[in-house]
Amino acid sequence: GIPIGFDKQTGLPILFDNFSSTLTNYNLVIFGKSGAGKGVTIKTITARSSVLMGIESLALDAEGEYGVVADALGGVNVTISPNSNTIINLFDIEPETVKDEITGRERAVLNVENKVEDVTQALLTMARGSTRSQDINEVTKQIIAESVAQEYAAYGITSDPMSLYEAAGRGNGDILGRARKKMPTIGSWYKRLQRNAESNTNQDYRFHYSYLLKVMKQYIREYDGQMAYFDGQSTFDLLDGTLFINLDISQLEERFARPLAQQILLSWIWEKFVKKNSEDRSKATKKRVIVDEAWMLL
Repeated sequence: GIPIGFDKQTGLPILFDNFSSTLTNYNLVIFGKSGAGKGVTIKTITARSSVLMGIESLALDAEGEYGVVADALGGVNVTISPNSNTIINLFDIEPETVKDEITGRERAVLNVENKVEDVTQALLTMARGSTRSQDINEVTKQIIAESVAQEYAAYGITSDPMSLYEAAGRGNGDILGRARKKMPTIGSWYKRLQRNAESNTNQDYRFHYSYLLKVMKQYIREYDGQMAYFDGQSTFDLLDGTLFINLDISQLEERFARPLAQQILLSWIWEKFVKKNSEDRSKATKKRVIVDEAWMLL
């Protein structure tokens, strides 16, 4: 573990290791009034465990507090704002390791169904907007989910991890002579929504298509949407071995854009940071995700 203070009764140092096998799980939640030292505690734990234990950390930084930590540890600072060129694609998907119930062996799979649900929930939150519109219901969710599933199918993405790749020379990220495919985007999904709306003859569905096409324009780059920073192929990858990565969302509007970014980025972080690990569990890297001001998301 790493030192975080001294026992007031014995004077001995207190060593903390949230990956200890004696704990129920790895998670830690810190509450406290303003100025009580929440940020200092997290920064101390993060910096010391990175240096002394090699734990890789990623911060979802709502207040712009963790840039100094990234700088001190030789990490990476990424700013997401209406004025930055950074794009995070919520359609990004990565393989995960599961144990075969019959053979007991571990194998890599793509959980497309779960990803469709994640993307659907994010798009649903976007469609509701800050007004929490009552026009959103199960029909709207079904329309979104169907078009999201159609997008992955159109790109040939299945439960097979190799479906993420195509013949080399047509994408990037070569592996065994093959290249990583480009992923669906909110922009491509929006065009599919338009096509589905044009071909749909069900009067009950027309209102929902019309509503979605109207409210989702603000997220589409082609229409110069104010919140189009999630539309497009991701502009960077999370490099293995980086001790600290900081995703700064402090420049986003606080009431709606920032909590929305938290939701989308946590899903993206799960795909691109948490899942991305050695298939050999004994060689797996210990990783930490810090969610600053998590109450916003809740």
